[in-house]
Amino acid sequence: MTFRVRLAAPEEIGVLTDLVVRSKFHWGYDEKYRELLTTILAVSREKTSIGDCWVAETETSELAAVCQFNSSATPPHLDLLFVDPEYIGQGAGSLLFDTLISNARRRGFARFVLAADPNAAAFYIGKGGRITG
Repeated sequence: MTFRVRLAAPEEIGVLTDLVVRSKFHWGYDEKYRELLTTILAVSREKTSIGDCWVAETETSELAAVCQFNSSATPPHLDLLFVDPEYIGQGAGSLLFDTLISNARRRGFARFVLAADPNAAAFYIGKGGRITG
């Protein structure tokens, strides 16, 4: 499948947050945490407004994945990268992560930090990440 990346729009934060939660619950999290995770993992209007949030979409413009970066944090931080369960393993997450790397380098960031879900740790290690804690 082919995906394209574009900046997320502020008016998409609700649908993107829903994508994040669907992705998180794909891994078997207990339903009792849905409301809490919806709040904790909400896509930020601010990040979409300043160009720190990207989406991968299919050729038919279906949202497949979302990535949000916090460029103002010290050090910069990957807030979230989630793939809709329908598209896991098809390259949308890799495309978004590569986009993040390119954007971070263009902005002069040599590195950034992230806190990986155990289900995603192998993905980040495969992309060159290192476990630091």
